Amino acid sequence: MRVMVAGVALLFIVVTSPSFAQTAQSDSQTLDAILAELREIHHELRSTQAMQMLLAELGAKQSVLNQAVERLDRERSNLIQIQSDQGRTFGELDRAQDKVDHSSDPTEQKQPTEEVQRLKTNISTLKILEQARQSAVDEAQQRLRDSQDALQEVQEQLDAMTKKLTQGGH
Repeated sequence: MRVMVAGVALLFIVVTSPSFAQTAQSDSQTLDAILAELREIHHELRSTQAMQMLLAELGAKQSVLNQAVERLDRERSNLIQIQSDQGRTFGELDRAQDKVDHSSDPTEQKQPTEEVQRLKTNISTLKILEQARQSAVDEAQQRLRDSQDALQEVQEQLDAMTKKLTQGGH
């Protein structure tokens, strides 16, 4: 009887030992799988945060670009206005000069001569203003190019991240 009890106990130990080993191995595999999943979730979270930061930066760069476009439009409009004023003033100068040229009486020439001098001064002033406005347009164009470059750089980073995430997901 003792032999039989010992045999049953031994049989029980032999039969249940592999299941204990399998449970330990199964637990280890489960923990490894959970750890791998947590790492993947952490990686996706970091990628999402980086993507959100890039999108926010893209929005900010787009805003700067929009302001640069508006400034360039404003500066060009100012330059066109000055050039228009210059053209109008040249026309007035031509008419005033014709009056001086066609007037034989020196007393009649006084007012047109003064008008010619005033218009020449205005033209000089307008030329100075035109140069200043042209410089402002040039500067605005450079700022626009810089803004476009900055926006393009962020867009390229965003595209690279999107491509990386797309490839990582498949």
